[in-house]
Amino acid sequence: MSSGLLGVTIQGAVLSAASNTLAQGFRVYREGNLSAIDPVAFIQFILFAIISTPPNYKWQLWLEDTFPSNPKQDVAAAKKKDNNEKDAGKEAFSIVNTIAKFLLDQTIGAVGNTLLFIVVLNLMRGAGWDAVVAAVQKDFYPMVLAGYKFWPLVTLVNLVLVPVEQRMLVGGLAGLAWGVYVSLMNI
Repeated sequence: MSSGLLGVTIQGAVLSAASNTLAQGFRVYREGNLSAIDPVAFIQFILFAIISTPPNYKWQLWLEDTFPSNPKQDVAAAKKKDNNEKDAGKEAFSIVNTIAKFLLDQTIGAVGNTLLFIVVLNLMRGAGWDAVVAAVQKDFYPMVLAGYKFWPLVTLVNLVLVPVEQRMLVGGLAGLAWGVYVSLMNI
């Protein structure tokens, strides 16, 4: 595992631990009962972050490599177009590439992450395949729809304002709030 991948995986695990801790704290406060603490759920959320962070990191790198935010312009074409040599070869923000990344992330990425979450968490809880399929049927659409109220704005900000190297951290910080929501849904 590369040091970059290891770093974002550790960040993901720490942020997942923090979000689950907050969610469990809210639950204990709401119920007024310390027995509401679930150490197994805490470990499961950390393990899920360790499992899901590497493919998400590679997904973000693939999106950026395939649809760069700032593709390099052809120097000769830029000189001819601008008649200004200091702008030639300058990187220009690509709206088309950003839209492509956004759409792919909000469709394939959202579906993949939601399925991965439901399947892995249920398997970690000892569910058989029939129960996993039932959980996917029950939870998939509500979770995707809830995600569409939160993640598109985060994704757009991330794609437009954040360098690719920092997107996992920004997504992870947003995921802290999302993780509290998901933890409260699934504890």
